[in-house]
Amino acid sequence: MKKILILALLLTSTAFSKAIIETPNEGLVAILNLYKEKNYDKLVRERYTEIHKAKTEPEIKEIIKMQADFMVDEQTYNNVISFFEEIKDLDPILSIGDPQYVQPTETGERAKFKAKSGRTYRLFKMKSGRWGFHM
Repeated sequence: MKKILILALLLTSTAFSKAIIETPNEGLVAILNLYKEKNYDKLVRERYTEIHKAKTEPEIKEIIKMQADFMVDEQTYNNVISFFEEIKDLDPILSIGDPQYVQPTETGERAKFKAKSGRTYRLFKMKSGRWGFHM
């Protein structure tokens, strides 16, 4: 009986170890790093919670292009990076979103980061275990 219990625990822990579990702060840092790398393809495909609205690969590529075009301006790029650097270590305000507005890719959990300036940024917990964003 002990062997079966130990085997079950090992199998369960192995299955769960592959799941992505990150904090909102870790998600924000991951998004920040993708912006720094200018890896908009990965940013959109892994972190954009509304990607399900794009029905075809060309539509996804258009969203990626829109994100890249938005960040092409050096001032905009620097502002985004600076803002994320400012808020990445703050404790976010956690909440549960209204179910009618939760995207199919999301769990309903939200994290709001509020900078000293009052400016806020929200992340949305995805069913993948990652934290993502809306545009």
